[in-house]
Amino acid sequence: MRCRPEQTSIYLLIALAFFSLPVEAKKTFEERYAEAEKFRLGNDYANALNRYTALCKVRPADSRMHANKGWVLVMMGSMKEAREEIDKAMALNDEDPSAHQALAVYYMRMGDKKNARLEYIKTIALDPKRNCHCGGIQKYLGITPRDESKALKDAAKHGRTPAPVKRP
Repeated sequence: MRCRPEQTSIYLLIALAFFSLPVEAKKTFEERYAEAEKFRLGNDYANALNRYTALCKVRPADSRMHANKGWVLVMMGSMKEAREEIDKAMALNDEDPSAHQALAVYYMRMGDKKNARLEYIKTIALDPKRNCHCGGIQKYLGITPRDESKALKDAAKHGRTPAPVKRP
């Protein structure tokens, strides 16, 4: 079956439009999220912030995006904006470990060890894989192996897989 000339030009226009799109528009949400995480974990906060800001526009009801954007803002020292993003994340899903982890980081930066400790324990109770086995955070926040064990048991009760606690 042959295309009529007007059909060929329509197909050509569609193909040209697709190939002229910026590379960013061709990426899936998960690819864009992975890129944002790479920047965040690599301490490239300016690029991470740009990526998370865009991701929050695409999925405004995704607590994980707001939590991670808040985490980046904390690391950049924009505490007021960070707290607003973290609060959005908590309002969207108060069982999101990313939100509790971001809030723990926020409290640590604000010098509030008591609340940072509570949020860190909530984080590992919600997602045991987020338990930092380095010992530094635990020591700084006064978290004992008993606290960790209790949080991991709580996680197991709720069907979350706890990771064994390794001490240096």
